[in-house]
Amino acid sequence: MLVHPAPAPRTDDLRPLRHQRGLTLAQAATHLGTNPSRISELERGTRPNTTLANAYREYLNTA
Repeated sequence: MLVHPAPAPRTDDLRPLRHQRGLTLAQAATHLGTNPSRISELERGTRPNTTLANAYREYLNTA
């Protein structure tokens, strides 16, 4: 795993999906139990987190 780490999940689709659902960063962050700045970092791909990205995508697909 250290030699060949799994690639981080794609996150460039999260912001457009959130906008389509009419959700704010604050609403998404509250639902996921994190800060809006953390969601923004995830959407921009500046601070990847596979677990959070998967939970966020699931939330957006059911919202």
